[in-house]
Amino acid sequence: MEVSIISISELVNLLVCPKHQTDLLFLKDTNEIICNKCGGEGSFKVLNSAPVKIDFNNNFSSGLLTDSSKKDSDTRNWTNWRKENLKFLLSRNIDKDSLGLDIGAGDALFHPFLKLEKLVSIDFTNYSGINVICDLNLNIPFMSESFDFILMTNLLEHLYDDRVIAEAYRLLKKDSRLYITVPFLLDVHQKPFDYHRYTYLYLEKKLSQEGFKIENFSPSGDFGTFQTLAEHYFRFKIDSGSITAKILWQIQKIINFLLKKNVLVHFRNDFTGGYMIQAKRK
Repeated sequence: MEVSIISISELVNLLVCPKHQTDLLFLKDTNEIICNKCGGEGSFKVLNSAPVKIDFNNNFSSGLLTDSSKKDSDTRNWTNWRKENLKFLLSRNIDKDSLGLDIGAGDALFHPFLKLEKLVSIDFTNYSGINVICDLNLNIPFMSESFDFILMTNLLEHLYDDRVIAEAYRLLKKDSRLYITVPFLLDVHQKPFDYHRYTYLYLEKKLSQEGFKIENFSPSGDFGTFQTLAEHYFRFKIDSGSITAKILWQIQKIINFLLKKNVLVHFRNDFTGGYMIQAKRK
């Protein structure tokens, strides 16, 4: 089940000019959305109608992969980190009829599994399934207290400025929730848009400072983190390497499996693949 397509009128009713935080006017004849205070500079383009896609960045393109045909919907091919992301989101039991915002949705790999029927998706470049293209480092173009929940999965490390957490607080209704997944031990990816690895100490302090009450803060991975990192760094080289390398890799995987089964380990905030966070807007 895919997320239902939001109509232009529904989306425009939520939008404001990111510069002036004022209402916008939709011009059906020109397929544009206008901010009267901005004049000509405040004309935001509606790119298409299925899904509704409004461009606040004037056709900005990051050069990142945005081909929906390359989506990987087979969870068997997912990394442990991605699987744990999905498991965390499913465990939140989000009301499927509530209005949500996915900030930095990308190719929206989790959406078909979550079965959320009112989810607006935004990102900074023209991914296939998003509704709004905008600069996530600046004001996000929606009215305050519009959403029942917000998703931010694997987003924070890609934003140079962390003001998006304050924006999430502004956009959420009172007593609504923010769901975050963010990696900690991971190589640089999606270059050149990868800037941070946040510690749990920073995330806890930042969320509290912005007014959130942290309800769940969990590390993801421990000994399994080593396995995930080893696979991430070496798997593709080994797959294309010699028979000896492939045999040694299979032996190493067996050793890792036996260690995980026989060595008592505990999840640790200071050595983990990443964090899963649920925070409530007060």
